[in-house]
Amino acid sequence: TLVNNITDECDLANSKRTVTEITDKHLREHGLVEPRYTVRVTNSGETVEAAIGDATAADSDKLYAVVEGKNDMYVIPDAILSTFTTT
Repeated sequence: TLVNNITDECDLANSKRTVTEITDKHLREHGLVEPRYTVRVTNSGETVEAAIGDATAADSDKLYAVVEGKNDMYVIPDAILSTFTTT
């Protein structure tokens, strides 16, 4: 599915940390209510979004992220941003 494709594309399966069963509080605390970046992937007319929020307190080159359709929050390297085109 497209949700799995974006998860793979962002290398979220290999993220260093995953928080499951996220709440609105998690989203607010980690900059995901108003994310720094929104990544949209479209394939065969289906679009899925990933929100990328604040850097982690422990490591400023790691960012919090969530993918539409998943109830997990990921910690990803900020270098992933260079793989996307901005519009």
